[in-house]
Amino acid sequence: METAADAYEKLLKEYRDLQLRVTKFSAVEQELINIRDRLDNELEMYKRLHQYSSRALRQETKKEFLRFSTDAIVDIFETEGSLVLFERSGENPVSFLFTEGLRFDSEENELKQHVRNVSEEASHLRKPILYADILGKHQAFEPFREALWYTYHDYELDYTIHLAGIISKSRSALYNPLLDRHSAIFNVFAQQAISLLGNFQRSMLIRRQVDKISAAAIELRKLSLIATKTKSGVIITDRFGNIEWVNESFTKTTGYTLDEVKGRKPKEFLQRYDSQTDDVRQILSRSLAKRETVEVTIVNYNKWGEPYHNQLEITPVFDEDGNHVNFIALQKDISVEMRFQEEMVHKNEELRKINAELDNFVYSISHDLRAPLLSIKGIFKLLHMKEKLGEQASKYLKMADESVDRLDGTVQEILDYSRNARLNLQVSEFDLRTLIEQIFDDLRFGAEKAFIFELTVDGNSIMTSDRYRVNTLLKNVISNSVKYRNKMAEKSFVKVHVTQTDCGFRIDVSDNGIGIAPQNVERIFDMFFRASSEVTGTGLGLYICKEIMSRLGGTITVESELGKGTSMHIMIPNLEMKNPNI
Repeated sequence: METAADAYEKLLKEYRDLQLRVTKFSAVEQELINIRDRLDNELEMYKRLHQYSSRALRQETKKEFLRFSTDAIVDIFETEGSLVLFERSGENPVSFLFTEGLRFDSEENELKQHVRNVSEEASHLRKPILYADILGKHQAFEPFREALWYTYHDYELDYTIHLAGIISKSRSALYNPLLDRHSAIFNVFAQQAISLLGNFQRSMLIRRQVDKISAAAIELRKLSLIATKTKSGVIITDRFGNIEWVNESFTKTTGYTLDEVKGRKPKEFLQRYDSQTDDVRQILSRSLAKRETVEVTIVNYNKWGEPYHNQLEITPVFDEDGNHVNFIALQKDISVEMRFQEEMVHKNEELRKINAELDNFVYSISHDLRAPLLSIKGIFKLLHMKEKLGEQASKYLKMADESVDRLDGTVQEILDYSRNARLNLQVSEFDLRTLIEQIFDDLRFGAEKAFIFELTVDGNSIMTSDRYRVNTLLKNVISNSVKYRNKMAEKSFVKVHVTQTDCGFRIDVSDNGIGIAPQNVERIFDMFFRASSEVTGTGLGLYICKEIMSRLGGTITVESELGKGTSMHIMIPNLEMKNPNI
């Protein structure tokens, strides 16, 4: 016959097994969420990067291209502002400075010199991300916290370009910190900008030469010398589209030499017939018939039958009398970019499936796991009501009941974390005073002995935010004051002071509890970290608080002295009602 001790041991073992599974699930779920968020963010940046490359090709002048690139840095990397400085020396020196979202006190020439100085220092440090310790050395950049920075000098075309995405100290809380992945993608962006600028420079050079060209072979050879220097494939045809000359880049990409293709039309050996190719060829035919410059992306095939994505720009050339004499085609193999884009689309689809599975799993926890827990609690309650239940059995039942409560609390914390991570913000107006008083009432009812709750409010207490998240945040923080009370103190208290600010509310929660050891203060917001073993818990509560503050755009900091108490300082901004789903 199974004894009460055996039953307790069995329940304890099952509880520990269940707790282990929940802990493992939490770690896996967090890892999947982190991977999803990172890939979502990187995918979005790469999508914007691809859009930038496509749209940048359509900029007609160098100034338009530089202005467009300045705006693109803010759009792609979500920095507060950006800066682009282009300078060319030589016989016709040129200097263009563009900024977006930034305000400088320095004059333009002084600011340009500061940019050069920062770039020179960055080149020695070889740092892709510059921080306040470097920026602050230069007066114009002293107000800024960090920056993505890239400088390039083209010795062939004799120009220098400086590109920067910048975040100020005063508004840093509104922007995500710059990480290594931002640096890597910023390098890709800079290389694309440099490549496009180089091609733009070379294309303009080619076009200027084309304007002067005549039917003479000397003019054509001059153009060929220019075209051989570009990394893009260059094809020169007669007015009927028959190839007269190709450069080395064309041969490297396609495998065909000039002797093999001279006198032939590119479509005869580079293209195959399918519906998509036919559509692009029709666009080409219509534009070329009108003698208009045309840009398309088409699938070509090299000499060995291997396909590649070709970004093609074809420009008609006219002589001084307006007679059409040639076509010049610039082509670039963008297969790598296209494959990467396809991979990103595939990964995005995988992430959507993972998200759906996570949603189903969380749903399962909320229904399939909590339901039996509540049933167990009901059974325990019925057993407690039996008059002949022994003292020892009552003790064991009480311990088991407390374990079920802790497990149910753990499940609830997991659900809180999942809701915060997965659900959009639901912005509404609510009374912060009423919300805190309700939390006080709930905690006062569950406290083992008298506990002093004190609330003071300076100013209006009507907040515009996500009520569910604010309630979860404050309930976690205030309940910690109760949970980690000093049992030796004559009177335990928790004091909440609410202060209305210009943009939201400051909430200070202080207690006279057991406090936190100095070495643990910086770790209390880490997942599964528990500052004290005297009280049971999962270590998820304050981690969830940190994640909630991230969604709400606020901050939470802590001050504590071991044995004397803890103070939590919370800043929550009011949100806009017109945009409830963030």
